Parts: sequence; C-alpha cells; structure tokens
Amino acid sequence: MADIKELKNQDLIMAYHLMQYNATPERQAEFMQEVMKARFLAPASFDPEPETGEDGKLKLQPGTKVAFPEVANNEGKKYLPAFTDWKSAQKWELKEGQRLIATTFEDYAAMILRDENASGFVINPFEENIRIERNVITAIKQQQAAFIKQKLAEAQKRQAEQKGQAAAAGQENGAAGQPDQNAKAGQAPGAAGAQRTVTISFHRIKKCPEKFLEEARTFLKTQPVKKAYLQGLMQGDRKGCLFVLDHEGDEKALFNELAKISKPYMPGMYLYATTVNSDLGKKAINGLEPFYEA
Repeated sequence: MADIKELKNQDLIMAYHLMQYNATPERQAEFMQEVMKARFLAPASFDPEPETGEDGKLKLQPGTKVAFPEVANNEGKKYLPAFTDWKSAQKWELKEGQRLIATTFEDYAAMILRDENASGFVINPFEENIRIERNVITAIKQQQAAFIKQKLAEAQKRQAEQKGQAAAAGQENGAAGQPDQNAKAGQAPGAAGAQRTVTISFHRIKKCPEKFLEEARTFLKTQPVKKAYLQGLMQGDRKGCLFVLDHEGDEKALFNELAKISKPYMPGMYLYATTVNSDLGKKAINGLEPFYEA
C-alpha cells in the first residue's frame, strides 16, 4: 500500500499540460510515451477476496476474478478510470469490496480490446479528464506488433547470415559444418533487442529574460516553494529548460502555471520540471544557484 501511495506521474501530467498549450505532433507523441510508461491506480474488486501479505502486496488465490468499474460520459460511452496519484484516486468513492491497485497501459489495453463495449480509459476523470480512446489503443498495439515482427525478421536474417559466414569459414579451414563455438544464435552485432539511448546533458542558461524571472518569482512567492532552479537541458537533439523545485504539496498545478509563464519567453523550447529529490533534479542543480529562494 505504501508503494502505490507514492505514485506521482509528474512527467505524464507535465507532458499533458505542455501538449495542451502547444499540441504539436512531437508533444502528442511525448505525452503518449509517458502514458505507456506510467503506473496508474485503479479501483478493482476481487472474488474471492485476496489476503494481504506482510510486504503489503495482495495474494490472489488461483482462479480469482478481478472486476474493474466503469464511468460513462454524456454520450453513454464507457471508460475504465485510471488515476495518476493517490490524491487524485481519493476522489473515487470506493464501494464495498473495492481496493486500489497499480495498473499499466498494457493492463488497460488488454481489458479494453477484450471488451467490445469499452470505449477506452480515462485518466483522472475528476480533474484533467484525459480520455485515451479505443482507436488510439488499437493503433498503438498494431504498431507494437508490426515493430516486433520487423525486429524478429531482422534477427532471423542476421542469424542466417551469421550461420552462412560461420559455415564458409569452416570450409576454408577444412572443417565444414562445424559452427563457431563462440557464436550464439541471436547474438550477432546489432541484434534485435538493442535499444537506442538518448543522452541527457545540462548546460547553464547564460542569459534569461529578466521579465520572465520577475514573473516566475512573483508567482513562486504565492506557493509553498523553498527554492527554484532553472537549468538548460539537452535531450538528444532537443533543447529545453528544466525547472527543479524544492516545494511541498501538489506539484501539478505548480508545474502547469510555470509552463504557462514560460511559454511566451521560450518559444520552441521543450519545458520540463522535476523536484530536488529526484535523481534528475539532484544532477541538474549540482553547483547551481537557485533563481528563487523564499
């Protein structure tokens, strides 16, 4: 239980608000990437009731049936609710026998695609009310299947080429049919499964509009923020700015307002936000002076 109470999904909420301000294809894609990475909270009921272990995790008996409630919009479309954090989930009134459990995009996709009456799932239905429609989920699953199929075909091709090269080398050495003992199927250089990594680097912002800093400081004075830092960030070839905040309370509205203040002064820039306690935040503020301090 303690684990799910700590869920925040700050990056998802930030990506959503940035997409709302400037709905470019890049920001839409970034938002969906965050949705697919996120862990959500969902109300669920079990038959029979599970036991809770000493580690706080539910222990399901074989054959346990799990049911998820639905919410309907004004058009009668039915959606499964998903909450980004414990506070948002408290707006859902748990009925007798219901518990909050951790779920993922893959969990929702599996349930929705099995139920022809399900229209999708809705993130924070009592706040942001972000609907992830069935057709979007279907398209993503189709893309995933096509990607996996392509990678498998590439791996099989490389494996066949590797075997052919090993056989040719064996024939040249008078040992036809004896494969290289050090070669393993699927481990050719660049085999499927290798992932592209994106490097994140920081750089000091040499010149920041004073009017922007003034507006940001004026806003931060009204918030439970102790310190605020601003650091330049490069994610691959994407240039952006990262806010790092030492604060208390709900960060969603705080990040939302900072993005709104920043937009006129940073056109075309990617905006990010995190806390001083996150790994990213700790690295970003190393040796950096805050631009705001209460």
